[in-house]
Amino acid sequence: MNWQASRLRPEEAHPGSTAPARQAGLSRWGDNPGQRFLLDSKWDVILAKLSAWWIAPAGSRILDMGCGDGKEIRRFEALGCASRSLVGLDIELHRVRDAKRAHPGTPLLVGDAGRLPFAANSFDLVYQSVMISSNLELASRRAIALEMVRVVRPGGILLWYDMRLRNPLNPLTHPIRRSELIDWFRGLPGEILPITLLPPVARILAPRSLALCRLLERLPILRSHLLAIFRKPADQHPSRASPALAP
Repeated sequence: MNWQASRLRPEEAHPGSTAPARQAGLSRWGDNPGQRFLLDSKWDVILAKLSAWWIAPAGSRILDMGCGDGKEIRRFEALGCASRSLVGLDIELHRVRDAKRAHPGTPLLVGDAGRLPFAANSFDLVYQSVMISSNLELASRRAIALEMVRVVRPGGILLWYDMRLRNPLNPLTHPIRRSELIDWFRGLPGEILPITLLPPVARILAPRSLALCRLLERLPILRSHLLAIFRKPADQHPSRASPALAP
């Protein structure tokens, strides 16, 4: 697979959803230029890192954990991933129903990310985006991370994107620390880096100046999320030492 950046049109990146109003993160900001900037910038980095870390085998199977209404599945489809090779899972039934309306050819399941209904070594890439920060129990977070490692094939990729800063407007989320990622994915070579301009800043500035958004995004202090990419070694053994992380 050729990991080339894919800029989706707004109606492609944010398909219509009938989910309840409590999904305000997407419904409120979906048409905002700042939100489009945030998503495109995020995926620019993701694709660059995938190109550096992974040569995807033909027919790669991809799991989107916490797929929600399927907006990220659309990104993978735009890159040439076959619908039948993508699998989405979310714990909320109404969100899976929305995703099925948008992606009728993709297997979409209701399930618990901490107890995945898949055999070990089932996927070539396992992806989660801003799902684990919504889980406030440390043991549950760790269980989800271990499940990601279990179901990815040797040589496969774990792709992680989540908040690193506390959101004062949402007490039902908790940021992920770099040290937690190093602990959970111990033994896997990988890379962790801060990305994403602070969303409130992007939503205010992007309608006026995308160039200013790009400039501010270069400042690590203004980056709100962590992107992590890990590769499961072909000869991985539970007793292996800590991950060889890129600086």
